[in-house]
Amino acid sequence: MYRIVTLLLAPYTFLLLSLLIVLAWAYWKRRPRQRLIGVALALVVLLIVLSLPVTGYWVNGSLEWSYPPSDAVPAHDDTLVVLAGSAEFDDNLSTKVRLGTTTLSRCLHACRVYERAGGCRVLVSGGSFDSSRPELTVAEGMRDFLVRLGVDPADVTLESTSTTTFENAVNTSRLLRERKDSRVFLVTGASHMRRAERCFQRQGVAVVAAPCDHVAMRLEFEVSNFIPTVEGILGVQRALHEWLGLAWYRLHGRI
Repeated sequence: MYRIVTLLLAPYTFLLLSLLIVLAWAYWKRRPRQRLIGVALALVVLLIVLSLPVTGYWVNGSLEWSYPPSDAVPAHDDTLVVLAGSAEFDDNLSTKVRLGTTTLSRCLHACRVYERAGGCRVLVSGGSFDSSRPELTVAEGMRDFLVRLGVDPADVTLESTSTTTFENAVNTSRLLRERKDSRVFLVTGASHMRRAERCFQRQGVAVVAAPCDHVAMRLEFEVSNFIPTVEGILGVQRALHEWLGLAWYRLHGRI
């Protein structure tokens, strides 16, 4: 249900369907056409505004500016919690996991933090992404990638049952309770950090934000940022997904 709601409320889908409905209504209801055409024009203008790269910059900044890049370094006994993002199958037989762009970025950032710390505990959280192959988990792919990057396998712990941000927090907090004397550094995308951090706080776990994937660091006042593009509306859609996720989680008492 949540996925359907978010898809229908995605800016491009919502405005396109609304415009289609208004134009169809204007066609069948011959009067008053002027008012319906005015509504259609307003929808087109809104679509243009939301497609501007500068709009995507501001709406993503509303999520990211509270979590700027951090230079905080974990101690050896602290724990890096790395949340999974996207993943897919790497072969036609669906026997291998390929980490998606967001997951790779989080792992790379976690590796950099790990190296600055000179080594620390790492907890990767991510379950199965396809119900037809529940034995293939994102956490295992993350561990293998981190080990290839130089992380000591002995430092890595897997949490391989979570499929949502809320489950990430619930399941990893159970493992973290054994380490009450250490700090928890949370690695995820900057725009996702607010929802993730609040989920952990709900479980009684205070975290140090270690965000990555910032897209609203600096705005270049160039003409191209004020021309409607697909990338612009995708930026708005990404931010809207997070704001809807925050609202949904608050409604269900998860944050």
